[in-house]
Amino acid sequence: MSDFSEIKIAGLHLKEILDNLPVGMFIVDKTSGTVVYANKKAVQLYGVNPLGLKKPGSFKLLKLNGELYPTHDLSSTRALHHGETVSNQDLIIEQPNSRRIIVSDTAIPIKNEKTEILGALVIFQDITERTQIQEKLQRYAKNLEVLVEESSKKISESEQRYRELYESFGEAFIATDWEMNVIHWNKAAERITKITAKEALGKKIYSVLPEMASVDVTAYYESLLQRKPARFMMNAVSRETGREAIFEISTYPSALGIIVIVEDKTEEEQTKRLSAIGQTAGMIGHDIRNPLQTIINELFLARQAIADASKDVDMKVAEESINNIQEQVEYINKIVSDLQDYARQLKPELKAVQLADLITGIIQKIMLPEDIKVAISISGEISLKTDPVFIRRALTNLVYNAVQAMPHGGKLQITVYRKQNEAIITVSDSGKGIPDEMKPKIFTPLFTTKAKGQGLGLAVVKRLVEALGGSIIFESQVGKGTVFTISLPLEK
Repeated sequence: MSDFSEIKIAGLHLKEILDNLPVGMFIVDKTSGTVVYANKKAVQLYGVNPLGLKKPGSFKLLKLNGELYPTHDLSSTRALHHGETVSNQDLIIEQPNSRRIIVSDTAIPIKNEKTEILGALVIFQDITERTQIQEKLQRYAKNLEVLVEESSKKISESEQRYRELYESFGEAFIATDWEMNVIHWNKAAERITKITAKEALGKKIYSVLPEMASVDVTAYYESLLQRKPARFMMNAVSRETGREAIFEISTYPSALGIIVIVEDKTEEEQTKRLSAIGQTAGMIGHDIRNPLQTIINELFLARQAIADASKDVDMKVAEESINNIQEQVEYINKIVSDLQDYARQLKPELKAVQLADLITGIIQKIMLPEDIKVAISISGEISLKTDPVFIRRALTNLVYNAVQAMPHGGKLQITVYRKQNEAIITVSDSGKGIPDEMKPKIFTPLFTTKAKGQGLGLAVVKRLVEALGGSIIFESQVGKGTVFTISLPLEK
C-alpha cells in the first residue's frame, strides 16, 4: 500500500493528524496480513505496538461476555477478506498487563480503482467509561423520572416527606409558585449555584439566577400551564466550577407551581461529541480520498495543457483544472475545520466587528458556481462585540450548505438587520428544501442527506452560534428553498 506520510492537509501531514486523533486507528495490508500503520491512540489502547502483527499475540480480543472473539468474526477480517464495512462492533481488548478496555470497533475496506481490496482501515474508540456512565445514567434517569412523578402527586399529602425527598436529590431541586417565586431550594441547589436557600426563598427565580434570563422559556411555560413536563438545554458558566458548562433544565407542573431540576450535562455532551468524532474519523479516509484523486487527475491535465501551450492549445483546460484543484482543496480544508470545531472546547475571543465588512469578505473568498446569483442586503451600520472567526466559520458553512442545495443554480440571499438588541443574519437559498420528516434532525451530528460529507456542518454552526450567546432557527419548504436565521446579542 502507498505511503501517505507526505500528504498534507491544511499545512499538516496526514500522518500527524491521524497520530493525534482521540480514537485508535490502524491499517492492515491484505497481501502481508500485517498491521502497516498504527496511530498513538491504537498503541495506547492495545498496550503494545501492533505494527507488523498478524494476530493479537501479546493481547487478546474478547466478546463483551468474556469469551475469545473468533478471528473470522472480527471487523478487520470481514473488511479485509469480504469487503464488508462493519460499524460499532463492541469488544474487549485485554492488554498484556491483563487490563481490559471496552472499545467500539469500525472497519472499512480500502480498495483501488478496480475495487480490489488492498487492505482495511480499523477505527476504535475507548468506550469503557462511557459504557459505565451510560448504564448508570439510564438507571438513574429512569429512577429519577419515577421519583419526580410520584413526589409531584404527593406534595399536598406530606410537606415533611416532600422536603426529605428533594433534599436527598443529588441534582439541584428548585420549586416555584406560578408567579415564579422560589418556594423550595435544596442543598444540591446551594452547592451548584453557591446561593443559600435563605438567600433564594421568596425571590423571583430570574433575580436569583440571572443566567436563565438569556433563555426564552415562553414555550416551556405554556407547556407547564397545560400540565405537561418540559425540558431545555442551557449553556452558562458553572458557578460551581467556574467553567463553561451545559445544563439540562427539566420542569414539571405541581399542585403549587413549577418544579425545576438542574443537571450538569457537560461531561455527557462531551462524551456524545467524542462518539460522533470517532464515527466521523471513519469517514475521513473515504471523503478525503475522493478529492485527492481528483486533484491528481487535474494536475495531470494541467501539466498536459501547459506542455502543449507552445502548440497554441487553449489554456482554458489548465485554468479549469486549477479551479477544480482549488475547489477540492477547500473541501478537504472544510472537512478538517468542521472536525476541529466540533471536537474542541469553544472559547470565543470577542472583538469589535462590522458585520457589513465581515460578510462581504466571506463572500469574496468563497468560490461560488457561476449559475448561483448572490444578493446581499445590509440595513444600516451594525457593529457588535463578537468572535469574527466563529461568525466566519458559521456563515461559510451555511453558504456551502445553500450552494449544495442548488445543484442546478439559483439565488443565494444574505440579509442583515437590527431587531431590538439583536443582530439578525439570514442566509436563504432557492434550492430543493428540507422534507418535514428530516427537520427535527437537521442540527444532529452525523445526520446528512448529501452523497458526500460527514453531517457536522450544521451541528458546528449551532455550536459556534450558541457559544456567542446567540441562536439559530430555520424555515424550509420542499421545492422552494430554506432560510436559516441567526440571532446574535449586540451586547455579549
